[in-house]
Amino acid sequence: MGEDPNRRGGSRKWIVREVESSLRRLDTDYIDLYQMHRPDYETDLGETLSALSDLVRAGKIRAFDEIVPPGTDLDPRDNYYATPPAIADARLRRS
Repeated sequence: MGEDPNRRGGSRKWIVREVESSLRRLDTDYIDLYQMHRPDYETDLGETLSALSDLVRAGKIRAFDEIVPPGTDLDPRDNYYATPPAIADARLRRS
């Protein structure tokens, strides 16, 4: 991460750039599970979820998840990382 907000883990530009880079490097059309390993508290959660949902809709990732380290201030009852509609739609189409 750097000072540039587009080089942060949760920004739309960074996520899309890194997914595209991974697809080229892996020589594949999609990623089964895209995992974010650190919460990015400086990027709006809506921007992050929107980018990830758009990547699901585009067929570039099948699902996504974020690993929240123990001791963080996120309460799972708040449902911050609920399954976005795009993923639910993708799961229904594959059934």
